[in-house]
Amino acid sequence: MSVPYAEPPVVIFCNAEHRFAHRRSIRTTDLQGEPLILREHGSTTRKAIESALQAAGVEPDVVMEVTSREIIREAVLQGVGVATVSQVEFVPGPGLHTVRISDAQVRTYAHVACLAERRDCASCAPSST
Repeated sequence: MSVPYAEPPVVIFCNAEHRFAHRRSIRTTDLQGEPLILREHGSTTRKAIESALQAAGVEPDVVMEVTSREIIREAVLQGVGVATVSQVEFVPGPGLHTVRISDAQVRTYAHVACLAERRDCASCAPSST
């Protein structure tokens, strides 16, 4: 059994020198031609941003595909490109800035699962409040 838990938005993050760094939000089309660092194939964050870009007719300029959040963060700090991250997973730090996507619902989805053998226990029972 699984139930929806959260739908955190995906945000763009860039270094402090980037043209997006002084903005609160961008449109999907602002990513046209922008060097983009993506997670590996199969990543839910990657799927979410690729769907939004495709819907907007934006051809991504993917400069890196990386499996490590730490490497992506370092590449962004070094100015290699901008990247996406689920807002709840973003770790703020000096030299980094997040920007919302204003014209699309770009989200990841988290679910809570309960093992079949534990469904009858009190901690897995749905709350009545």
